[in-house]
Amino acid sequence: MTIDSETGMQMQRLSKTLSWLLRHGAVECQLDLDPEGFARLDAVIDILRARGVNATREEIANLAAAGDPLKQRFSIAGDEIRANYGHSSGTEVRYVAAVPPNALFHGTTAAAFAQIQMTGLQPMQREFVHLTTDIALAKIVAIRRGAPFIVQVDTATACSEGVIFYRANTNFWLSKSVPTKFLSLHNGSLQV
Repeated sequence: MTIDSETGMQMQRLSKTLSWLLRHGAVECQLDLDPEGFARLDAVIDILRARGVNATREEIANLAAAGDPLKQRFSIAGDEIRANYGHSSGTEVRYVAAVPPNALFHGTTAAAFAQIQMTGLQPMQREFVHLTTDIALAKIVAIRRGAPFIVQVDTATACSEGVIFYRANTNFWLSKSVPTKFLSLHNGSLQV
C-alpha cells in the first residue's frame, strides 16, 4: 500500500494529537480516562474534531495497528482506546505488576546520566520511568537529545529487593523509580 504525502502528513498529525490527548491532555480536554487509561473512542473522536483533526474509528484503528511495532503507542479494546505509556495527565494509569526480563535498558544523555548517578532513575515529568528490552530502541530514544548513554537495569536483583515493574507493551516496561544500586552503564559500570 502506498501512502501519498498528504495522507502521511494527516496520519502523523492524528498520531501526534492522539498521543498528546491520551498522554497529557485528558484533564484539559475533560476526557474521562478509566483507571487503566482507556477512554471512549466516541469521546476521543469528538475532541479530535473540535481540535481540527477529523478522524474516523477506522483511521484510528488503522493508526494503532500500523504504528511503529517497537513502540506500540496505542491499544484499542472494543469501543475504548488508550496510550500504552508516557502519561503525565495527572490521572494515574494502573498497570499490572509483572516479572521483567533479567535486564532492561534506559536511553539517556551525558547530562541526565550525571543526575542518574546520584538519584537513580526517576520519572521526571511522567508517572513512570520508561525502560525497554531493546538496546537499539534505547539508543534511538536517547540520541534525539544528544550522545546516547545506555543504562542497564539489573531487574532480577531489583525485583528481589522490592522494586516493582509493569509491562506497558512488548518492548516497554515501567517503574516508579529504580535506585542507583541496580544500575550500570551498558558495557561498563556506573561509578557512584
